[in-house]
Amino acid sequence: MRVWGGVSQSVERVAVANGSAGSLVPAAVGSADVLIAGEVRYHDALTRVSAGLAIVEAGHDVTEWPLVTVLASAIREIATGALTVTAETQDRSWRVVESADDPG
Repeated sequence: MRVWGGVSQSVERVAVANGSAGSLVPAAVGSADVLIAGEVRYHDALTRVSAGLAIVEAGHDVTEWPLVTVLASAIREIATGALTVTAETQDRSWRVVESADDPG
């Protein structure tokens, strides 16, 4: 996770956006103390942090994966006829490199 803003600031209201927060970021200013989102554009984060909003970026993919199986199940329940629903499995094909000595 990446945290923007003061980590010791008081939090009373939290806004949440899965995936890319996009146009939701400006709406969070003044409505929430912290925004938890999958990703926020760099300059959007700088602008909003200077306006007092803390931001926690949890990762675009990992904030969407929990809904994949929920949506697939809902579609299976309401689908009629021969419909095959295939849901993406959770797979983190990327990793964090901690140092230049990381063997990859």
